[in-house]
Amino acid sequence: DTGPRYAKFLRQHHDHPRTNAGRDYCGAMMQRRGMARPCKDISTFIHTPKAQIHTVCGSGGIEYWGRRRSQAQFPVTTCSLKGPPWGRCNYLGHANHRFLVVTCDPAGWPVHTTPCPASAWN
Repeated sequence: DTGPRYAKFLRQHHDHPRTNAGRDYCGAMMQRRGMARPCKDISTFIHTPKAQIHTVCGSGGIEYWGRRRSQAQFPVTTCSLKGPPWGRCNYLGHANHRFLVVTCDPAGWPVHTTPCPASAWN
């Protein structure tokens, strides 16, 4: 059983294939996924199959400060809040490839992701 924390992780971070949401991808996705009341500061959407993300908690990842860092870069879109956390949420989206840093539950499922600092890239 993967549990509710993994389900929440997928709702907040998994989008494969990448949703065609037009010019305001971040605004649409944050609204659809229930992260726009109040406005969440930042969220990363990962555009790879769930199974590939899951491997970061095992052979596809390495130990990194009590978390797991992916050995490969993943296609992601990072959505950052551009204004106040109330009213209409206005996000800036940035798509690129990044290493993932995830927290895994005791059963080996990703339950949280943190932006990967540049120092983790080596």
